[in-house]
Amino acid sequence: MFHLAQNRVSPEIKSISVSYFLKPLKTDPNQQVIMGRIIYDRKKVEFTTGIRVAADTWDPKNQQSKTSTLVNKKLIQLRSDINDAKLHLENHCTFFSVVDIKKLVFEGHKKQPAILAFWSEFMLDKQKSGQCTPGTIAKYAPTLNYLRDFLKKSSGENIRVDKWLLKQIQDFDSYLKGVVINDKGARMTLSTVNKHHVRIKTLLNHALQKQIITSNPYDSFKLKFPYKNRDYLNSYEMALLEELNLKNNLSLQKARDLFLFSCYTGLRFQDTQDLKMSDLTVINGVVFLSIIQGKTREPLEIPVLDAAMEILKRYTDLPERIINNKALPQMSNQKTNFYLKAVAEIAGIDKGLTHHMARHTCATTVLLDNGVSIEVVSKMLGHSSIKTTQEYGRITHNQLLKALNLINK
Repeated sequence: MFHLAQNRVSPEIKSISVSYFLKPLKTDPNQQVIMGRIIYDRKKVEFTTGIRVAADTWDPKNQQSKTSTLVNKKLIQLRSDINDAKLHLENHCTFFSVVDIKKLVFEGHKKQPAILAFWSEFMLDKQKSGQCTPGTIAKYAPTLNYLRDFLKKSSGENIRVDKWLLKQIQDFDSYLKGVVINDKGARMTLSTVNKHHVRIKTLLNHALQKQIITSNPYDSFKLKFPYKNRDYLNSYEMALLEELNLKNNLSLQKARDLFLFSCYTGLRFQDTQDLKMSDLTVINGVVFLSIIQGKTREPLEIPVLDAAMEILKRYTDLPERIINNKALPQMSNQKTNFYLKAVAEIAGIDKGLTHHMARHTCATTVLLDNGVSIEVVSKMLGHSSIKTTQEYGRITHNQLLKALNLINK
């Protein structure tokens, strides 16, 4: 823990100077070490940078190397760290000395991990706490690759977590928007760019919790997500799906049933895949699904509607159920969405059907259209905020007509 030195002075704004000079090495006459000197409030302290150079490559007038841009970058960064330490102490301490500045820079530096190394620690912590599924790791991997490439191009591979500031965020934002993602020259959408930012913001929140940083620089960088018209199926379109006879194509039937099951329960795709028959429980004569959500790791209890129960009964002889107690057919999200496109075409539904649309359908058509309050909808979908639920539920003509009839009465 950093402690301020004694004999402190008032932190009224005072100038600070940082200079560099060479010191001979007894162990190596051909090399000299670059030393630093901080002068603040007429007091001075010296320190070693640990950088060794040949005397004839040093420019004493400009206090820099004649031959190495890397050495000069390190000296510039160190000078910046010292000035940042002074500014930090001015903002947070009543009294401090030049010794305190040195301690904050060098004792703090030892404890500050590089952002790439901290990323590994962050993912490891999430896995140990059970908050990180293989799916989450897969989503974070591209962000790490882009971050690593950005840092390499900007010569910042060793940048510390506390040095990832607003400027770095803005530069990373420009980098992401310039990345070409295919051979046709396409670039990331704004939503995709923002998802990468959100993951790094989460990383920095983790650093904040560990007291590695005192504030998250993303507080000053507002992410603007473009409005999306979240599509859903109305009751007529749901009926078209339910009435389809797909017995001759088991893959299409399974994809359709996974979709409809989520329409009636609000479950995310991965939660349908994880669902076991042992997750069904009876409370006061009503069957509930009692699960731990894969995405949030929060518990969730959902009453099972008759239509959802009929789907479960349809798969009594499902091999996955007999062997692994799985409640529903096992299929990848990619395959499910592929088959759903075919199902929509057969049913005559002119919408880009994806499994995630089932949650929007559940919120809007199954729940809100039937008079369920937004608070209950939020609970069923497993949201921690009503604001998130409002993005899923839509005010439909059916709801407006019901409200109008109440007023007319």
